[in-house]
Amino acid sequence: MKSKCAKIFCVAAAWLFCGIFPSCGGGSEPIVDEKGVIIQDNQVYYLDPDVEGDSLENKTRIKITFAETGFGRTWLENAAKTFVYENSEYWIYLDGDPEVTTGFTNKLETGAAIADIYMVLASNWYDLALKGWIEPIDDVYDSKPDGESGKTVREKTDEVFLEYSKATVRNETKSYVLPWNENVTGIVYNADMFEEYGWEIPETMDEMVALCNQIISDTKGEVSPFVYPGSVGGYFDFLVNNWWLQVSGVEKVQEFFDFGSADVFNYRNAEDPSYGKLVALNQFNRLFGNKATGTYNGEEYSYTLSGSASKNHLQAQQSFIRGEAAMIPNGGWMECEMTNSLPDGFTMRMMRTPYIDDVSGKDGQEYISYNYSAQPDYMLIPSKANNIEGAKKFLSFLQRDDILKQYTRDTGSARPFEYELDSSFDYTDFTDDCLEIWENSDYNYFEQSKSALWLNGKVKLYNTVSPFTRIRSGEMTPAVFCGTEYNYVKENWDIWLSEIGAN
Repeated sequence: MKSKCAKIFCVAAAWLFCGIFPSCGGGSEPIVDEKGVIIQDNQVYYLDPDVEGDSLENKTRIKITFAETGFGRTWLENAAKTFVYENSEYWIYLDGDPEVTTGFTNKLETGAAIADIYMVLASNWYDLALKGWIEPIDDVYDSKPDGESGKTVREKTDEVFLEYSKATVRNETKSYVLPWNENVTGIVYNADMFEEYGWEIPETMDEMVALCNQIISDTKGEVSPFVYPGSVGGYFDFLVNNWWLQVSGVEKVQEFFDFGSADVFNYRNAEDPSYGKLVALNQFNRLFGNKATGTYNGEEYSYTLSGSASKNHLQAQQSFIRGEAAMIPNGGWMECEMTNSLPDGFTMRMMRTPYIDDVSGKDGQEYISYNYSAQPDYMLIPSKANNIEGAKKFLSFLQRDDILKQYTRDTGSARPFEYELDSSFDYTDFTDDCLEIWENSDYNYFEQSKSALWLNGKVKLYNTVSPFTRIRSGEMTPAVFCGTEYNYVKENWDIWLSEIGAN
């Protein structure tokens, strides 16, 4: 069916009386909702009919620059409309920029053409706080967006994200960022194709490998089991890091990201933090390596669509939608991101990352389920912002229960705060799958580190080279990669410590 993301855009009449609007001689037609809130040329404002001569000139602007990517802007427009209706002393300028994450730090430093709020994708913010470029927001966390009888933002925030928000600057620990969304990752699959051929959703990796062979056989090699965005980093992490968590558990994986010594890269024994990384890369090799092939009519076919290595995320997703592949590693934003490209009748769904068969489960029976949500996206207020007070008020407002529910209705994604989902809303099957994974995982995990080695770019998740390209080509086995990486890190560890002034 058509994505609900296409149905949630507000249907509002455009007012045609030029004298009402300050921008009516140029720009887009204004759109007005049923309450009289106006959206025009990225401006969101409300002219109060009970205030004589009310106009934009009487209001204070809040400028929000946000990463206009997978989840779009509808959720933010809806939140902004409610905010300005209830707080008509403000108007909001929505500056959507898909590339904001790579360029906003220069604006934080100089204060030139700066926004009051930045909403950016996963990246290192800790160093920006140390430099004094980010406004502390403990007062936002201590506010009560649901009213005096409600919980504070701090009380509603997931504990892991609450800890993530903190930085120690000049011997004072404060909160500097708010989490944006909590991603769900896994494998997106063509539900119509699965139904047509009667394919079962695999629970384990052995079942997944069997499914890949079945896809090749049933489609006579015309449909690849997988396509992937090879020119965009991070998508394989959704699977590999989940497998790593399955093997090592949260504590060992977090021990790795604390980077206490070079030995966190030791992979030889089951108790070593990087042992799970080796096992996870072996699973990757089973699905995406150069020997990951199935046979039809005596001819071998790769599990992955030819040309995937050079595709970006949109190109890979288009191949998936065209039916060239049955599955794609991806996240909960994909349906909303591809709304305008989905043909009528197309249904995508999300499955969990399959379990590794020989990894023990909880109570010796059930598997421990993880949702690897990747590095978090976040919101912040620059210390040089022009309207810090209004920005803080808006950030607190975003954590109100009804606004949190609206976010999930608009994006199909959850936020890491305590709130009830809107059970009356008719979510798509894809969104239902994502929310089920989010609600029923034993752990929702994202990688984080406050190690100076990590923050200064000395150590990375993968060092020397990317393992994925090398393993796919057969140039390296997972064991060779892990051994090469461990030796490299040991050789350079003391040098890195010296370079950051840690020894």
